[in-house]
Amino acid sequence: MMPDIVEKIGESRVQHGHFNNRVYVMRLNPSDIPGIIPRLGALVEKNGYTKIVIRVPEHAKEHFISAGYVIEAEVPGFYKGSETALFMGKFTVPGRALNRSTDLIADVYAKAQAHVPAVYQPHLPRGFSLVEASSDDAERIATLYRETFESYPFPVFDPAFIRQTLKEDVRYFCVLHDGEIAAVASCDVNDGAKNAEMTDFATYLSFRGEGLAGCLLHTMEEYLKEKGILISYTIARATSYPMNVTFARAGYRYGGTLLNNTNICGTLESMNVWYKRL
Repeated sequence: MMPDIVEKIGESRVQHGHFNNRVYVMRLNPSDIPGIIPRLGALVEKNGYTKIVIRVPEHAKEHFISAGYVIEAEVPGFYKGSETALFMGKFTVPGRALNRSTDLIADVYAKAQAHVPAVYQPHLPRGFSLVEASSDDAERIATLYRETFESYPFPVFDPAFIRQTLKEDVRYFCVLHDGEIAAVASCDVNDGAKNAEMTDFATYLSFRGEGLAGCLLHTMEEYLKEKGILISYTIARATSYPMNVTFARAGYRYGGTLLNNTNICGTLESMNVWYKRL
């Protein structure tokens, strides 16, 4: 199946398609409130999508609640460190709003919270190094993603996509071992709102258990602090013990769960939102 497309609706950046069977407003421009609501509804009706996901500044929530949206998660201070962002969803079929992994998601969350330390300082194992990636690394990064994920909500398997995002607001960081990439992650930076999404974590199977994701996360946080970013957040697979533990251990707070949200690892999965003030 073709990956979902990204386009502008008004002044907002929107991803939609049948791969994730949803409309996802990646960046909502305040000037589009409330006019974007009927436009999203028309897009869903035309294509038969079963979910809309949008991040909304708290002051505008009533426009969306009155249109049938529900609050699934929140990130305090998302906009320039002050206003809260609400992750709001609208389901067009009842089945997509059902949590079919309630016990597993609850156990992952409990295990993550149990790993919160008083002090956390990750260290790279001997023989590893960590660098910011360039377009020359796009092929190797895409190869790692292809070997890690059966499916992914964005076309990260395509080196051209990696190169394009590098030209925009995304920065990739790699852990190297003997000159070869062992693990990778990225941060999608929103300079205007002073926030960044920590995303696209992947580690080759032979290097898992070395704490490389935590090292990548720490390095990206230091990079973002230097850039004046105030809030970092992630949208992690709700059934993934390693990723939820990684963020809880690094001091992130749980913001909520987006139900049946993302096509990743071969199926639609619920996603946990975690956030941290840098």
